[in-house]
Amino acid sequence: MLCEIIHDRDLINEYVIVCSLILYELLETEEEFVRELEFVMDSYYKEIEASLAFNKYRDLLFEDFKLIFLFHSTSVLFSLHFSFSSAFCMIFLVKLKLRIMMKLYT
Repeated sequence: MLCEIIHDRDLINEYVIVCSLILYELLETEEEFVRELEFVMDSYYKEIEASLAFNKYRDLLFEDFKLIFLFHSTSVLFSLHFSFSSAFCMIFLVKLKLRIMMKLYT
């Protein structure tokens, strides 16, 4: 039974590491995506806004783009940062350890 617990602990540690790596990759990708969206907003949106010829098409071209930028730069990034925080990982780890302990008593 002890070998089973140790094996499960190793499995849990490996699982937590893999989950952390996946979350880290998602976080890095999302941060890069937000930086690129911000570049487009700063470069093209402001240029079109300043242009007399294209200003009337600004909302047509960027209406959804601005909403997408706001959504990703706030909601998505916040959620990924929270998921990657140690508090989330600790709660997840405790839940997995409780499952192992429940196996011992069933």
